[in-house]
Amino acid sequence: MLEYIRKVSKGGDFTEEQNIKTYVVIKHKYDNKSGGTNVHVHDFYQLMYIAAGEGNVKVSNESLRVKPGDVIFIAPMVEHGVDFANTSMTTYEIKFDIFENELEEIARNIGVLYYEEDNKIKNLILKIIDESTECRPYYKKSVENFISQIIIYLTRQKSLASDSESVINISYEGHSSIASKIKTYIDFNYSKKVSLVELAEIFCISQSHLCREFTKNFGMSPIKYLNNLRIEKAKELLSISDYSIGEIAYRVGFNDIHYFSRYFTKQEKISPVSYRRKIRDVLVIQIN
Repeated sequence: MLEYIRKVSKGGDFTEEQNIKTYVVIKHKYDNKSGGTNVHVHDFYQLMYIAAGEGNVKVSNESLRVKPGDVIFIAPMVEHGVDFANTSMTTYEIKFDIFENELEEIARNIGVLYYEEDNKIKNLILKIIDESTECRPYYKKSVENFISQIIIYLTRQKSLASDSESVINISYEGHSSIASKIKTYIDFNYSKKVSLVELAEIFCISQSHLCREFTKNFGMSPIKYLNNLRIEKAKELLSISDYSIGEIAYRVGFNDIHYFSRYFTKQEKISPVSYRRKIRDVLVIQIN
């Protein structure tokens, strides 16, 4: 079916230029069972993100033992497969083509296996799933943009890994120093109790000045930013964990499950329970 979609897509006329064509987004559960490795090749790119569990994946002549947070990037015509007998894991997989020469050259030199520590790729994949299921206007362009971000992120990770002297700096160019410091504090402490009073004391400014600076730079109050960040973290846990709704609320910083549910529903236009059901029911999304 995928090959058919691919041929139709490449043979047909696009209404707008595409640098990346996404064919399918899959959430796949591999369980231990008898059988060998489903070794195969195809002439498009494939990205596998290990969301849960562990397993063995063969790429070319190398067998890789993968764990949560690992990312496998497979170029066209590279032999690969999953060893079913030694694998019990959940993956997110994206299959796509690249039509832009410079981006293609970048992708060809990425390599195979990476481990992410900051959830950047996982968050982008969840955004791709959200765009692909909701089909909002220009969602294909949005998906294309997210995949481009993944490719650039992996390329930078490779560059940093090969340069031991590289230093990663958090930059908020264009934002005031105090506003960026407050944002960084919230980013690292969202799961704890955070209040305006506490923020004002930590950064030695008045609450009113703090709110003005933060809103001027980031378009919303610090507390709204905090709650929105908590909701994004909750969406991650709803999609890949088996924690109860109450446990998730607590883990992301909400002490009241009822407030969490109300805020989540208002923000996402769907309840936490329904969101989990929807995201887990999404096993295969074909993007035509």
